[in-house]
Amino acid sequence: MKTNMARLRASIAGLAALALIFPAVVGGRDLRQEEEGEGAGPTTFTIASGPSASAEADFGFATGGAQDVSNFRANIKAGKLPLPTDVTFGGVVKDYFFDTSSPDQAPCQELFCPRFSYALSRPPRISPRAEGDPAVPRDLFLTVGLDSGMTAEQAARKDIDLVVVLDISGSMFSPFDRYYYDPDTGQERELTEDEARVTKMKVAVEAVVGAIEKLRGNDRLGVVLFDDDACVPKGLERLACTDVDRLKREIRRDVAASGGTDISLGYDRGTAELRGCRACSRASLAERERRILLVTDAQPNLGDTSESGLLARIRANAAEGIFTTVIGVGLDFNTELVEALVAVRGANYFSVHTPGAFKERVADRFDLIVNPLVFDLTLAVDPESVSAGWKVLAAYGTGADEEFDEGASDRPLIEIPTLFPSPKTAAGVRGGVILLRVSAPNNDGAAETPLRVTASYEDRSEQRREVTRDVPFPLDRMPDSGELYQSSGARKAVLLARYTDLLRGWLAAEWQRCGAPPATCSADDHGAWYAPAQQCATWAGGRYCENWPRDDLVRAVTKQEDQSEDECAVRSFLAVPGDGAGGPSSLCILPLPPPLVRRLGRWERQSRPLTVSDDSARALELFAPYLAAQAQAVGDPELLETERNVLSSVLQRTGAGNGDGARR
Repeated sequence: MKTNMARLRASIAGLAALALIFPAVVGGRDLRQEEEGEGAGPTTFTIASGPSASAEADFGFATGGAQDVSNFRANIKAGKLPLPTDVTFGGVVKDYFFDTSSPDQAPCQELFCPRFSYALSRPPRISPRAEGDPAVPRDLFLTVGLDSGMTAEQAARKDIDLVVVLDISGSMFSPFDRYYYDPDTGQERELTEDEARVTKMKVAVEAVVGAIEKLRGNDRLGVVLFDDDACVPKGLERLACTDVDRLKREIRRDVAASGGTDISLGYDRGTAELRGCRACSRASLAERERRILLVTDAQPNLGDTSESGLLARIRANAAEGIFTTVIGVGLDFNTELVEALVAVRGANYFSVHTPGAFKERVADRFDLIVNPLVFDLTLAVDPESVSAGWKVLAAYGTGADEEFDEGASDRPLIEIPTLFPSPKTAAGVRGGVILLRVSAPNNDGAAETPLRVTASYEDRSEQRREVTRDVPFPLDRMPDSGELYQSSGARKAVLLARYTDLLRGWLAAEWQRCGAPPATCSADDHGAWYAPAQQCATWAGGRYCENWPRDDLVRAVTKQEDQSEDECAVRSFLAVPGDGAGGPSSLCILPLPPPLVRRLGRWERQSRPLTVSDDSARALELFAPYLAAQAQAVGDPELLETERNVLSSVLQRTGAGNGDGARR
């Protein structure tokens, strides 16, 4: 590693001293919409760089955090078992457009306009007697559309001071479609010559080059390389003073992978570059963007590998106006670690597996993903509404679900650290939705009090803005049976919330059942999932799956290290009713409770073959017709095709049982 670092310093460091002026080539193309006809899926966009974009184009917003679920999809395709954190509501919705508007709403004229619409929806029915059965509960949802009145010129990004922090550790040398750590031993394995030809390192290098190509002459760029050491082959300087073509050649030719993974060291060096730039620090948030682009497979094994240590660094930077984007590379990109790191101000992450995927998901949207415009968004329920009996039971897509507390009426209901601009078409805003599951007052008199919600947020000029809306739930006109959706976006959001809960429940059950190689398939493994004590009383059999006996879903346990603190251990996330006439008539999909703790001791992600227990397979089979019907109802054939293929790929893992009720 030391030799490799020395060679890199010698070959690239001289670039910082170049006096040649090579203005960055900028693709100044207009934002264009490719019309695909009625009922078409998401529109394809080319995002222009800078203010040359068409002034007629407009945008909405999407949340930070996960920007896709491509790691989940790639693992399914490769026959590997994803982690539950590979698939999130916030990541899934970024693939689709959401129209949450209603005819009585005026066009948005502000930076941010929350668009509220409601849904009264039954859980997936699985038996004829569930049709119209008043015993089958109906869920009440509120969607928050993330609308804006911005034009393309108003949404254009500021100049950026960007430090690329590139992981060149040994795990990056493994193929992008393979796992670096052997599933049986956890040890590094030798790669064949063919395997080594297309590595995560090559994909990562192309990702870095792609990001450089999106920069402008007035932007600043620095490069940090790290494994078990870190160096700065290119200090932070204006791109106009850099031979960009030579820099790209040097990166492609000289960057190689070796050594351990000390993410904290690499991240600290990147932070030092930005903090050491006095000109960067003088510019306000309204004038320039300061950002670290961390490219890694997120498998730290040296230095400060704790979640809290990395999270503290990212949060400290965010407080100074230094934001973070993580690009995860490879099938074994550890979303379990990164999901905890990016629920902070200004942060987002993507996962890529090919240079083409990077171009589609990151490069073509670069000017949007490095341009946060709304910060510290809070949604609070008016105290009078709370007193009348309105409650929020769950939040989807906030990017900080683990901090949600339904019992707190004296603080913001939910907190969303950041909103980024997102394309808007006639089909709605791409990824532009947050979903709340709510509970209405029980008596008619209290129902006359509206659900009043106040949205408060900060813009890039650090000005606090606030808007209050009454949400007109027509409780007296809602049908005694059946469903009601105020917008297609509300219906689509409810479908995807249940879909992600289903997938996460299946994955959590699989990882619990066989916690870690070698598989022991014991419910008491360190791979089991636990919920905090305060969740046990209201979560299973109460807030969710209310017709199910609670003991069928969770079991009470006690922490060995603290006998006074009880927890819930999850027995089943997906419960399928039997044929008995007196039992539940709807599929039970038990969402992962926030926060959920898995007893796992290392961040190096090991592969496991994709398995499906008999119970999970039955639940997935029962959900498939519901998915098809709802996707057709919202007129989104791409959603139906994409997610139906996921279910089909999972259900194809059939065959003889392996002794523990699993299918492979």
